[in-house]
Amino acid sequence: MSDRPRSPASAPLRRCVVCRQSAPKSELLRAVRGPDGSVSLSQSADGRGAYIHMRDACLTAAASEPKRLERSLRIQLPEALIAELQERTTQIASAIA
Repeated sequence: MSDRPRSPASAPLRRCVVCRQSAPKSELLRAVRGPDGSVSLSQSADGRGAYIHMRDACLTAAASEPKRLERSLRIQLPEALIAELQERTTQIASAIA
């Protein structure tokens, strides 16, 4: 592998499960279902992942209607993860204001 940084054009793209738009991986939040069945928000954990834009609208929709995220991860989301998504929404909204 090369030690060169990637140009923006070659950055890996991922699709947001809420709005279905593609974006660079660095602009998205990753929810992961680990091999043991636990679910967390992590960019580097092993397991099945689903991506969500770090925008107020996408985070709010993911927290209020988690069916898309649950379908992508193939698991029912724990209440703790939904609460964490709501907290991230609040943080982003306060950063914008």
